[in-house]
Amino acid sequence: MTSVTPLSYASISQSLLENGKSFEEVRVDDYLQSYTRTGRPPQPVAQVPTGDKERSALGLPPLFKPISEHDPILAGRPKESTLSIITTGGRSSSSVGLVNGKKPNPADIPPTQEFKGERVAGETFHTICCTEPYTWWSPEELRYYAYQKGHKYPPSDDLQSITTRPEFAQHSFEVFMATLLAVTMAQGPRTCYKGLNGVGAGPINDCCQFINTFCNDASLTQTPVRIGDATSRCFNLPGGDRCDFIAYNTYNQAVSPSIKSCKIVLEDIGSKCILGGFGAVSDTAYTFTVDRNHGSCGHDVQGGS
Repeated sequence: MTSVTPLSYASISQSLLENGKSFEEVRVDDYLQSYTRTGRPPQPVAQVPTGDKERSALGLPPLFKPISEHDPILAGRPKESTLSIITTGGRSSSSVGLVNGKKPNPADIPPTQEFKGERVAGETFHTICCTEPYTWWSPEELRYYAYQKGHKYPPSDDLQSITTRPEFAQHSFEVFMATLLAVTMAQGPRTCYKGLNGVGAGPINDCCQFINTFCNDASLTQTPVRIGDATSRCFNLPGGDRCDFIAYNTYNQAVSPSIKSCKIVLEDIGSKCILGGFGAVSDTAYTFTVDRNHGSCGHDVQGGS
């Protein structure tokens, strides 16, 4: 068995393990202390004298010293065991580490190699091959086995927010909530005609082509519709039939109908009511009607096109 040279850590972050200081934290501390005491950035540290007592007497910080793996600070750190390897010249020894007393198998590597910083006996490791269960493998080997399984790219981000979905991009939660409320309100009362007393005289699927025209015209009415009054249009169909559209003001003030509410309600009726009908976005809003009849326009319905 060959002797193994003790490890020495020539790193300030290892020498200050008891304080858990990184390079950046040590530098920040130096600057804070210097500016607090002198109002200036820290100056270069004198390299002499070298003894700790002499330097302390002069108010100088101790010089950096490498730390040995046998230092009490590192006591308890897992040591590498030896593995006997049979070669053509006989048996030799190597300081290659064993994991749990057995040689690891690449098949034991987790399908998804998840890195987590691991702290062991005062040391924090920020390399995946220094943490379980990857301690046997180098970063290159881990990448090789990941590629072998088809994992060439990290898993895609799983964003837990509806506003990150493409169809809702650039919309805030508030806008999304307002849209939901509007849709909910649009599911207000609907009444479908049954084809009685001349009302709902025929299918309204041909009338749906006039919804946009009617809603645009009604919403642009310059004179607000009085409470209890209506604005309407009558459109001609081939064969002499007519499509009656009415926007009845059941609101609590004289206003023009909303083009958005008009389209939502009439399109909903067009998809649910075969013979037409009427509905509103809520009980205290405009009521919109679409009806197909034979011959002339309906009573009190204004002529259209």
